[in-house]
Amino acid sequence: MKPIACLLQRTPYGHSKARESLEAVQALAALEHPIFLCCIGDGVWQLVKHQHHSPEGLKAYTEAFHALSLYDISTLYVAEKDLKERGLSPADLMMEVELLSPSELAHHIEACAFTWML
Repeated sequence: MKPIACLLQRTPYGHSKARESLEAVQALAALEHPIFLCCIGDGVWQLVKHQHHSPEGLKAYTEAFHALSLYDISTLYVAEKDLKERGLSPADLMMEVELLSPSELAHHIEACAFTWML
């Protein structure tokens, strides 16, 4: 079975879409769909360390990324260009990720059954 590409592109706060996107990824994985998970664009902000709550007072959901291995998602990918454009480095992130160049990201997406922009 080809994986489903799930591209997280939302900032973590100000709305519920980022939290809902991560929940959707977990649901797909729980149904035994292989997942290619990558943070792109403003989605890289979801992985920044030491997020405890939002300005709106909502509890941070980002710790749920650490549970992805329970869903057989062993590697989390990040678009390297998007990380750099936001002045971030892998050291700013709460977990180890694999950085992808634009061509590597395109290659991974092409290998997937379909792409879901979340």
